[in-house]
Amino acid sequence: MLPIRMRKTACLFALLLCAGSLSGCVESPKQTTPSAQKEAQDTTQEAAQDAVQGTTQEAAQDAAQEEAVDTPEDAVDVSYYLNEKALHADPENQLASYQIETAFKGTFRITQSAKAQFYVQDSVAAYARYDYGTMIFDELVSSTGKYVEAGEVIAKVHIDVKESDLTQVRLALTRMEERLSDDRSRYEKEERELEIEAYEIEDFHDRGVALRQREEIKENHKQDIENRTKEIEKTKEQLAKMETAAALKEITAPISGYIRDVGVLVKGRAIPNETMVAVLEPQKSAIVWVNNPDNAFRYGKEVTVTCANTTNEESFTGVVITPSLMSVAEQATDRRACIRLDDECVKYLETAMVDTITAKVNTVEQEDAVMIKAEALEIEEEEFYATVVLENGSFLKKKVLVGGMNGETFWVMEGLKENDRVVVP
Repeated sequence: MLPIRMRKTACLFALLLCAGSLSGCVESPKQTTPSAQKEAQDTTQEAAQDAVQGTTQEAAQDAAQEEAVDTPEDAVDVSYYLNEKALHADPENQLASYQIETAFKGTFRITQSAKAQFYVQDSVAAYARYDYGTMIFDELVSSTGKYVEAGEVIAKVHIDVKESDLTQVRLALTRMEERLSDDRSRYEKEERELEIEAYEIEDFHDRGVALRQREEIKENHKQDIENRTKEIEKTKEQLAKMETAAALKEITAPISGYIRDVGVLVKGRAIPNETMVAVLEPQKSAIVWVNNPDNAFRYGKEVTVTCANTTNEESFTGVVITPSLMSVAEQATDRRACIRLDDECVKYLETAMVDTITAKVNTVEQEDAVMIKAEALEIEEEEFYATVVLENGSFLKKKVLVGGMNGETFWVMEGLKENDRVVVP
Protein backbone atom coordinates (compact mmCIF):
# COMPACT_ATOMS: atom_id res chain seq x y z
CA MET A 1 0.00 0.00 0.00
CA LEU A 2 1.23 3.50 -0.85
CA PRO A 3 2.17 5.86 2.00
CA ILE A 4 -0.45 8.41 3.04
CA ARG A 5 1.47 11.31 1.53
CA MET A 6 1.78 9.61 -1.89
CA ARG A 7 -1.92 8.60 -1.91
CA LYS A 8 -2.96 12.21 -1.21
CA THR A 9 -0.71 13.51 -3.95
CA ALA A 10 -2.21 11.05 -6.46
CA CYS A 11 -5.75 12.04 -5.50
CA LEU A 12 -4.89 15.72 -5.88
CA PHE A 13 -3.46 15.15 -9.37
CA ALA A 14 -6.56 13.17 -10.42
CA LEU A 15 -8.86 15.88 -9.13
CA LEU A 16 -7.07 18.54 -11.18
CA LEU A 17 -7.46 16.41 -14.36
CA CYS A 18 -11.16 15.90 -13.69
CA ALA A 19 -11.71 19.60 -13.16
CA GLY A 20 -10.09 20.38 -16.51
CA SER A 21 -12.09 17.72 -18.32
CA LEU A 22 -15.35 18.95 -16.89
CA SER A 23 -14.73 22.52 -17.94
CA GLY A 24 -13.96 21.35 -21.48
CA CYS A 25 -16.84 18.90 -21.86
CA VAL A 26 -19.76 21.02 -20.64
CA GLU A 27 -22.02 21.96 -23.58
CA SER A 28 -23.85 25.19 -23.21
CA PRO A 29 -27.49 25.13 -24.29
CA LYS A 30 -28.33 27.25 -27.26
CA GLN A 31 -30.41 29.58 -25.15
CA THR A 32 -27.53 30.22 -22.65
CA THR A 33 -26.20 33.74 -22.82
CA PRO A 34 -22.46 34.50 -22.84
CA SER A 35 -22.66 35.98 -19.34
CA ALA A 36 -24.32 32.84 -17.93
CA GLN A 37 -21.72 30.67 -19.62
CA LYS A 38 -18.89 32.68 -18.02
CA GLU A 39 -20.58 32.45 -14.58
CA ALA A 40 -20.75 28.64 -14.88
CA GLN A 41 -17.08 28.43 -15.75
CA ASP A 42 -16.13 30.60 -12.75
CA THR A 43 -18.21 28.41 -10.44
CA THR A 44 -16.47 25.28 -11.71
CA GLN A 45 -12.99 26.78 -11.20
CA GLU A 46 -13.82 27.93 -7.63
CA ALA A 47 -15.04 24.42 -6.74
CA ALA A 48 -11.83 22.92 -8.12
CA GLN A 49 -9.67 25.38 -6.14
CA ASP A 50 -11.58 24.62 -2.91
CA ALA A 51 -11.11 20.91 -3.45
CA VAL A 52 -7.37 21.38 -4.11
CA GLN A 53 -6.93 23.53 -0.99
CA GLY A 54 -8.82 21.06 1.23
CA THR A 55 -6.83 18.13 -0.10
CA THR A 56 -3.54 19.99 0.44
CA GLN A 57 -4.43 20.76 4.07
CA GLU A 58 -5.39 17.12 4.71
CA ALA A 59 -2.11 15.97 3.17
CA ALA A 60 -0.13 18.36 5.39
CA GLN A 61 -1.97 17.13 8.50
CA ASP A 62 -1.33 13.48 7.58
CA ALA A 63 2.34 14.26 6.92
CA ALA A 64 2.62 15.88 10.36
CA GLN A 65 1.08 12.76 11.92
CA GLU A 66 3.61 10.59 10.09
CA GLU A 67 6.48 12.82 11.33
CA ALA A 68 5.30 12.46 14.93
CA VAL A 69 5.54 8.66 14.88
CA ASP A 70 8.29 7.17 17.07
CA THR A 71 9.53 10.57 18.29
CA PRO A 72 10.32 10.68 22.05
CA GLU A 73 8.34 13.12 24.11
CA ASP A 74 11.49 14.75 25.45
CA ALA A 75 13.18 15.13 22.03
CA VAL A 76 14.00 18.76 21.26
CA ASP A 77 12.89 20.67 18.18
CA VAL A 78 15.58 19.58 15.76
CA SER A 79 14.70 22.35 13.29
CA TYR A 80 17.19 24.39 15.33
CA TYR A 81 19.91 22.23 13.82
CA LEU A 82 18.43 20.92 10.53
CA ASN A 83 16.41 22.35 7.67
CA GLU A 84 12.83 21.16 7.12
CA LYS A 85 13.73 19.03 4.12
CA ALA A 86 16.32 17.11 6.11
CA LEU A 87 13.95 16.39 9.01
CA HIS A 88 12.40 13.35 7.31
CA ALA A 89 15.42 12.12 5.39
CA ASP A 90 17.56 9.12 6.19
CA PRO A 91 19.43 9.72 9.52
CA GLU A 92 22.84 9.27 7.90
CA ASN A 93 22.03 11.78 5.14
CA GLN A 94 20.40 14.18 7.56
CA LEU A 95 23.67 14.39 9.56
CA ALA A 96 25.89 14.67 6.51
CA SER A 97 26.24 18.46 6.68
CA TYR A 98 26.69 18.61 10.48
CA GLN A 99 29.77 17.88 12.55
CA ILE A 100 29.30 14.93 14.88
CA GLU A 101 31.58 13.97 17.78
CA THR A 102 31.43 10.53 19.42
CA ALA A 103 31.91 9.98 23.17
CA PHE A 104 34.76 7.63 23.99
CA LYS A 105 36.40 6.02 27.02
CA GLY A 106 39.98 6.38 28.17
CA THR A 107 42.21 7.87 30.85
CA PHE A 108 41.47 11.55 31.46
CA ARG A 109 44.48 13.64 32.52
CA ILE A 110 45.08 17.25 33.43
CA THR A 111 48.78 18.05 33.16
CA GLN A 112 50.70 20.98 34.58
CA SER A 113 54.18 21.89 33.38
CA ALA A 114 56.99 24.13 34.61
CA LYS A 115 60.52 24.98 33.57
CA ALA A 116 63.18 23.20 35.60
CA GLN A 117 66.78 23.78 36.66
CA PHE A 118 69.22 20.84 36.70
CA TYR A 119 72.10 19.85 38.92
CA VAL A 120 73.70 16.57 40.00
CA GLN A 121 72.66 15.62 43.51
CA ASP A 122 75.16 15.85 46.33
CA SER A 123 74.98 14.12 49.69
CA VAL A 124 71.83 14.70 51.71
CA ALA A 125 71.42 14.83 55.48
CA ALA A 126 68.53 13.49 57.57
CA TYR A 127 67.56 15.82 60.41
CA ALA A 128 65.64 15.58 63.67
CA ARG A 129 62.84 18.10 63.22
CA TYR A 130 59.89 18.70 65.52
CA ASP A 131 57.68 21.57 66.74
CA TYR A 132 56.80 20.55 70.30
CA GLY A 133 58.44 19.03 73.35
CA THR A 134 61.81 17.29 73.37
CA MET A 135 62.85 14.40 71.14
CA ILE A 136 64.55 11.44 72.83
CA PHE A 137 66.86 9.11 70.90
CA ASP A 138 65.98 5.40 71.24
CA GLU A 139 67.88 3.37 68.63
CA LEU A 140 69.97 3.67 65.45
CA VAL A 141 68.49 1.19 62.97
CA SER A 142 71.01 1.69 60.14
CA SER A 143 74.79 1.91 60.30
CA THR A 144 77.57 3.56 58.33
CA GLY A 145 78.01 2.08 54.84
CA LYS A 146 74.55 0.51 54.71
CA TYR A 147 72.36 1.15 51.66
CA VAL A 148 68.84 2.37 52.45
CA GLU A 149 65.84 3.21 50.30
CA ALA A 150 64.10 6.56 50.50
CA GLY A 151 61.60 6.46 53.38
CA GLU A 152 63.36 3.62 55.18
CA VAL A 153 63.77 4.03 58.95
CA ILE A 154 67.22 5.25 60.06
CA ALA A 155 66.58 5.89 63.76
CA LYS A 156 63.83 5.32 66.31
CA VAL A 157 62.88 8.20 68.59
CA HIS A 158 60.02 9.46 70.71
CA ILE A 159 58.76 12.71 72.20
CA ASP A 160 57.38 12.67 75.73
CA VAL A 161 53.82 13.92 75.43
CA LYS A 162 51.61 12.83 78.30
CA GLU A 163 48.07 11.80 77.49
CA SER A 164 46.90 13.85 80.47
CA ASP A 165 48.40 16.97 78.86
CA LEU A 166 46.58 16.25 75.62
CA THR A 167 43.30 15.73 77.49
CA GLN A 168 43.73 18.97 79.40
CA VAL A 169 44.30 21.00 76.24
CA ARG A 170 41.33 19.35 74.49
CA LEU A 171 39.02 20.18 77.42
CA ALA A 172 40.27 23.77 77.57
CA LEU A 173 39.63 24.15 73.84
CA THR A 174 36.09 22.81 74.20
CA ARG A 175 35.30 25.21 77.06
CA MET A 176 36.68 28.18 75.13
CA GLU A 177 34.53 27.37 72.09
CA GLU A 178 31.39 26.90 74.20
CA ARG A 179 31.88 30.18 76.08
CA LEU A 180 32.50 32.04 72.85
CA SER A 181 29.30 30.65 71.35
CA ASP A 182 27.26 31.64 74.42
CA ASP A 183 28.73 35.15 74.58
CA ARG A 184 28.19 35.71 70.88
CA SER A 185 24.47 34.97 71.33
CA ARG A 186 24.30 37.15 74.41
CA TYR A 187 26.01 40.05 72.62
CA GLU A 188 23.60 39.85 69.70
CA LYS A 189 20.58 39.91 72.03
CA GLU A 190 21.96 42.86 73.99
CA GLU A 191 22.62 44.83 70.80
CA ARG A 192 19.07 44.25 69.54
CA GLU A 193 17.59 45.41 72.84
CA LEU A 194 19.71 48.59 72.86
CA GLU A 195 18.62 49.39 69.33
CA ILE A 196 14.93 48.97 70.20
CA GLU A 197 15.30 51.15 73.31
CA ALA A 198 17.07 53.85 71.29
CA TYR A 199 14.29 54.08 68.70
CA GLU A 200 11.68 54.36 71.47
CA ILE A 201 13.26 57.63 72.64
CA GLU A 202 11.19 60.54 71.30
CA ASP A 203 13.82 63.25 71.61
CA PHE A 204 15.90 63.25 68.41
CA HIS A 205 19.16 64.26 70.14
CA ASP A 206 18.82 61.71 72.94
CA ARG A 207 17.99 59.00 70.41
CA GLY A 208 21.19 59.79 68.48
CA VAL A 209 23.24 59.56 71.68
CA ALA A 210 21.68 56.18 72.52
CA LEU A 211 22.40 54.83 69.02
CA ARG A 212 26.04 55.94 69.21
CA GLN A 213 26.42 54.22 72.56
CA ARG A 214 24.92 51.10 71.04
CA GLU A 215 27.50 51.20 68.20
CA GLU A 216 30.36 51.56 70.70
CA ILE A 217 29.13 48.55 72.66
CA LYS A 218 28.74 46.59 69.41
CA GLU A 219 32.33 47.42 68.41
CA ASN A 220 33.61 46.27 71.83
CA HIS A 221 31.73 43.01 71.44
CA LYS A 222 33.22 42.50 67.98
CA GLN A 223 36.75 43.11 69.23
CA ASP A 224 36.26 40.73 72.13
CA ILE A 225 35.02 37.96 69.83
CA GLU A 226 37.96 38.45 67.43
CA ASN A 227 40.51 38.26 70.26
CA ARG A 228 38.98 35.13 71.73
CA THR A 229 38.75 33.52 68.27
CA LYS A 230 42.49 34.09 67.85
CA GLU A 231 43.12 32.44 71.21
CA ILE A 232 41.08 29.43 70.13
CA GLU A 233 43.10 29.14 66.90
CA LYS A 234 46.36 29.25 68.86
CA THR A 235 45.10 26.51 71.15
CA LYS A 236 44.16 24.39 68.14
CA GLU A 237 47.65 24.83 66.68
CA GLN A 238 49.21 23.82 70.00
CA LEU A 239 47.03 20.73 70.19
CA ALA A 240 47.94 19.75 66.62
CA LYS A 241 51.66 20.07 67.38
CA MET A 242 51.28 17.97 70.52
CA GLU A 243 49.41 15.24 68.64
CA THR A 244 51.97 15.24 65.83
CA ALA A 245 54.82 15.03 68.30
CA ALA A 246 53.15 12.17 70.15
CA ALA A 247 52.89 10.23 66.87
CA LEU A 248 56.53 10.88 65.83
CA LYS A 249 58.40 7.63 66.42
CA GLU A 250 61.10 7.47 63.72
CA ILE A 251 63.44 9.37 61.42
CA THR A 252 63.53 8.15 57.81
CA ALA A 253 65.97 8.41 54.91
CA PRO A 254 65.24 11.40 52.65
CA ILE A 255 66.74 9.68 49.58
CA SER A 256 67.99 6.28 48.48
CA GLY A 257 71.72 5.89 49.04
CA TYR A 258 74.55 4.78 51.32
CA ILE A 259 74.86 6.09 54.86
CA ARG A 260 78.18 7.94 54.85
CA ASP A 261 78.09 9.26 58.41
CA VAL A 262 75.88 9.37 61.52
CA GLY A 263 75.56 11.93 64.26
CA VAL A 264 76.69 11.56 67.85
CA LEU A 265 73.57 10.05 69.41
CA VAL A 266 73.19 8.57 72.91
CA LYS A 267 70.29 6.34 73.80
CA GLY A 268 67.86 8.01 76.20
CA ARG A 269 69.34 11.45 75.62
CA ALA A 270 67.58 14.43 74.07
CA ILE A 271 68.16 15.35 70.44
CA PRO A 272 68.04 19.12 69.84
CA ASN A 273 65.80 20.27 67.01
CA GLU A 274 67.50 20.40 63.56
CA THR A 275 70.23 17.97 64.66
CA MET A 276 71.87 16.00 61.84
CA VAL A 277 71.14 12.31 62.38
CA ALA A 278 72.78 10.83 59.26
CA VAL A 279 74.38 11.82 55.95
CA LEU A 280 73.48 9.82 52.84
CA GLU A 281 75.58 9.54 49.71
CA PRO A 282 73.25 8.86 46.78
CA GLN A 283 73.95 6.71 43.83
CA LYS A 284 74.69 9.07 41.02
CA SER A 285 71.34 10.79 40.56
CA ALA A 286 70.05 13.86 38.79
CA ILE A 287 67.99 16.53 40.50
CA VAL A 288 65.84 19.24 38.97
CA TRP A 289 64.12 22.10 40.76
CA VAL A 290 60.83 23.57 39.49
CA ASN A 291 58.73 26.50 40.63
CA ASN A 292 55.76 25.16 42.57
CA PRO A 293 53.57 28.10 43.68
CA ASP A 294 50.28 26.15 43.74
CA ASN A 295 51.79 22.89 45.07
CA ALA A 296 50.94 20.87 41.95
CA PHE A 297 54.25 18.98 42.28
CA ARG A 298 53.45 17.07 45.46
CA TYR A 299 55.66 14.72 47.41
CA GLY A 300 55.77 11.24 45.89
CA LYS A 301 54.15 12.25 42.57
CA GLU A 302 55.60 10.73 39.40
CA VAL A 303 56.88 13.40 37.01
CA THR A 304 57.96 13.43 33.36
CA VAL A 305 61.02 15.61 32.72
CA THR A 306 61.75 16.57 29.11
CA CYS A 307 65.24 17.73 28.10
CA ALA A 308 65.35 19.48 24.73
CA ASN A 309 67.61 21.37 22.35
CA THR A 310 67.18 22.61 18.81
CA THR A 311 67.59 19.14 17.26
CA ASN A 312 66.57 16.57 19.86
CA GLU A 313 64.22 15.89 22.76
CA GLU A 314 64.41 13.19 25.44
CA SER A 315 62.03 12.42 28.32
CA PHE A 316 62.79 10.81 31.68
CA THR A 317 60.72 9.78 34.69
CA GLY A 318 61.28 11.17 38.16
CA VAL A 319 59.72 11.45 41.61
CA VAL A 320 59.05 14.56 43.70
CA ILE A 321 61.09 14.40 46.95
CA THR A 322 60.75 18.01 48.16
CA PRO A 323 59.55 17.40 51.76
CA SER A 324 62.55 15.18 52.43
CA LEU A 325 64.99 17.93 51.50
CA MET A 326 63.30 21.04 52.85
CA SER A 327 61.89 22.02 56.20
CA VAL A 328 58.31 23.22 56.57
CA ALA A 329 59.51 26.81 56.87
CA GLU A 330 61.63 26.48 53.72
CA GLN A 331 58.72 25.05 51.75
CA ALA A 332 56.45 27.91 52.85
CA THR A 333 58.88 30.58 51.59
CA ASP A 334 60.67 28.82 48.70
CA ARG A 335 57.65 27.27 46.93
CA ARG A 336 59.82 25.00 44.79
CA ALA A 337 59.75 21.27 44.17
CA CYS A 338 62.74 18.95 43.97
CA ILE A 339 62.54 16.04 41.50
CA ARG A 340 64.96 13.09 41.58
CA LEU A 341 65.74 11.40 38.25
CA ASP A 342 67.56 8.18 37.33
CA ASP A 343 71.11 7.43 36.11
CA GLU A 344 70.07 7.48 32.44
CA CYS A 345 69.14 11.14 32.76
CA VAL A 346 72.52 11.91 34.35
CA LYS A 347 74.39 10.24 31.49
CA TYR A 348 72.30 12.10 28.93
CA LEU A 349 72.79 15.51 30.55
CA GLU A 350 76.56 14.91 30.86
CA THR A 351 76.92 14.25 27.12
CA ALA A 352 74.18 16.33 25.47
CA MET A 353 73.76 20.06 25.05
CA VAL A 354 70.40 20.88 26.68
CA ASP A 355 68.66 24.20 26.11
CA THR A 356 65.48 23.73 28.13
CA ILE A 357 64.23 21.32 30.81
CA THR A 358 60.49 21.02 31.38
CA ALA A 359 58.76 19.02 34.12
CA LYS A 360 55.18 17.78 33.70
CA VAL A 361 52.93 16.28 36.35
CA ASN A 362 49.38 14.91 36.14
CA THR A 363 47.29 16.87 38.65
CA VAL A 364 44.16 14.88 37.70
CA GLU A 365 44.09 11.31 36.40
CA GLN A 366 40.87 9.32 35.98
CA GLU A 367 40.85 5.91 34.32
CA ASP A 368 37.91 4.53 32.31
CA ALA A 369 36.44 8.02 31.94
CA VAL A 370 33.80 8.96 29.34
CA MET A 371 35.16 11.87 27.29
CA ILE A 372 33.98 14.13 24.47
CA LYS A 373 35.69 16.86 22.44
CA ALA A 374 35.26 20.26 24.06
CA GLU A 375 33.48 21.83 21.09
CA ALA A 376 30.64 19.26 21.30
CA LEU A 377 29.18 20.74 24.51
CA GLU A 378 27.18 23.93 25.00
CA ILE A 379 27.30 26.18 28.08
CA GLU A 380 24.07 27.83 29.21
CA GLU A 381 23.94 29.69 32.53
CA GLU A 382 27.05 27.84 33.78
CA GLU A 383 25.52 24.43 32.93
CA PHE A 384 26.77 22.04 30.25
CA TYR A 385 24.47 20.53 27.60
CA ALA A 386 24.90 17.97 24.82
CA THR A 387 22.60 17.37 21.83
CA VAL A 388 22.59 13.58 21.41
CA VAL A 389 21.58 11.77 18.21
CA LEU A 390 19.03 9.08 19.12
CA GLU A 391 18.71 5.72 17.37
CA ASN A 392 15.70 6.85 15.32
CA GLY A 393 17.54 9.91 14.02
CA SER A 394 15.86 12.45 16.32
CA PHE A 395 17.77 14.70 18.69
CA LEU A 396 17.71 15.04 22.47
CA LYS A 397 19.27 18.00 24.24
CA LYS A 398 20.30 16.97 27.76
CA LYS A 399 22.29 18.36 30.67
CA VAL A 400 25.60 16.65 31.47
CA LEU A 401 27.86 16.71 34.52
CA VAL A 402 31.46 17.62 33.69
CA GLY A 403 34.33 16.44 35.92
CA GLY A 404 37.12 18.43 34.27
CA MET A 405 38.64 19.82 31.07
CA ASN A 406 42.19 19.50 29.82
CA GLY A 407 41.98 22.06 27.03
CA GLU A 408 40.83 19.66 24.30
CA THR A 409 38.52 17.21 26.02
CA PHE A 410 35.78 17.21 28.65
CA TRP A 411 35.50 14.39 31.18
CA VAL A 412 31.73 13.71 31.40
CA MET A 413 30.76 12.10 34.71
CA GLU A 414 27.00 11.88 34.01
CA GLY A 415 24.76 12.32 30.97
CA LEU A 416 26.77 10.59 28.23
CA LYS A 417 27.94 7.05 27.65
CA GLU A 418 30.54 5.56 25.37
CA ASN A 419 29.72 5.79 21.62
CA ASP A 420 27.00 8.41 22.08
CA ARG A 421 26.93 10.72 19.03
CA VAL A 422 26.73 14.44 19.79
CA VAL A 423 25.94 17.28 17.34
CA VAL A 424 28.53 20.06 17.48
CA PRO A 425 26.56 23.33 17.97
